[in-house]
Amino acid sequence: MNYRLSPEVKYPEHICDVLRALQWVHREIHKYGGDNERIVLMGHSAGAHSVMKLALDDGEAFPNCPPLLGVVGISGVYNIVRLSTASIFGSMALDPVFGHGVQVRRESSVMQPSVASLGSMKKDLPMLLLYAKDDFHLDEDAIELKAWLNSLGFTHVACEEIPGTNHFTIIGNVNANLPPSRSTQAITKFIRDVTTEKNGH
Repeated sequence: MNYRLSPEVKYPEHICDVLRALQWVHREIHKYGGDNERIVLMGHSAGAHSVMKLALDDGEAFPNCPPLLGVVGISGVYNIVRLSTASIFGSMALDPVFGHGVQVRRESSVMQPSVASLGSMKKDLPMLLLYAKDDFHLDEDAIELKAWLNSLGFTHVACEEIPGTNHFTIIGNVNANLPPSRSTQAITKFIRDVTTEKNGH
């Protein structure tokens, strides 16, 4: 699935697009032999930001999000405030997406206080956070997000560095007809594990 880009739209419309696509999948997947109780949502970079915002939402910002079996974030941008202050280029890149102002960047970050009130079902959601060996500062985002989620009682959060990769190559051969990369192996193992747990085996 995909979503509209900025400057055509601003946050949170990108995430609303993902939500609409996810709702369609949940509603229609049975027509294609799929199971809407076994949906694992995955995103890379800004896409990882979107899937984590959906997965951790309490239903107010993004209502009627279908239930998820698991979530995978790859080289995710989780701390928007840090990205905006990392360099002048960070702020320039974010303005078309989020507009100006510290408050909207705090609210758009995955780590925000409102998530502390999430119920136990959300806190049981399996999550896999992958980051590259050379990943700008996004390795810090992933490690920080895992620690933050654990501090709130989330019990199934794994975080893993993929050696020999950067922000772009970490996702390079997930869909390629090649021997499976470390990224592909980690993702398929995660999906297999959460599916097995769902089946009760």
